[in-house]
Amino acid sequence: MSSRMGANTVTSSGATDVAQLRQTQDVKGTTHMYVQASATITAYQACIVAIDGKAAPLTTALASAQVGAEVVIPQFAVASGEYFWAPCGPFGLRADNATSVLVNALTLDAVNTKQYTSATAGGVDDAVTTLIQGLFLKSTNAAGTTVATPAWALTKLTIGNA
Repeated sequence: MSSRMGANTVTSSGATDVAQLRQTQDVKGTTHMYVQASATITAYQACIVAIDGKAAPLTTALASAQVGAEVVIPQFAVASGEYFWAPCGPFGLRADNATSVLVNALTLDAVNTKQYTSATAGGVDDAVTTLIQGLFLKSTNAAGTTVATPAWALTKLTIGNA
């Protein structure tokens, strides 16, 4: 592991670790966590972070037994085994101060409602399953499919009780 400062928030670090796993860093008002993918992750999938700093797309099945686990939402695709920085909350805008942090939201997921896990890997929903504490959408997903939707968080994202 190198001790290079600065979080690359637009691409993965590849197979080279550049920070300590689970380290957090604030980049222009958005807090990011450094993790390693334990599976292939597509952009905007909500991911659960294991105690060892490995991240995988979040599902209700994964979350139900891991209350208190942290959640990150990478803003780009990540291959299994790669290291990366991802928003973990609090957040609103990305480092460019113009683009919202996005998360994959299921159909008709509503603005400003609590977000929960779903059976769709990395997708969130406003139906009651397992709560993702601190996550809200900035707009309703009116599409007929799961869509990358602007989100915000006032706190660190964790798995909680509904």
